[in-house]
Amino acid sequence: MQPTVTHKTARRMLRYKVAGGMLDFISIAVCTFLILVLLVLLINLFTWVRADLTEVFASYFKNVTDAVIMGR
Repeated sequence: MQPTVTHKTARRMLRYKVAGGMLDFISIAVCTFLILVLLVLLINLFTWVRADLTEVFASYFKNVTDAVIMGR
């Protein structure tokens, strides 16, 4: 014989299911937002590194070019 579920117990179970569903939705929304923020930061990092490497190699290239021209 299975125990019967009372009206009060059914309401409590429904409340927990709704609360669990809301927490799942909120956690998915927050994680999606964090992933987007991290992607923006990663893109910004790659842009900065590319610009910095261009600047560094331009400086080295200028020094090498000046040294070759001065050596002639």
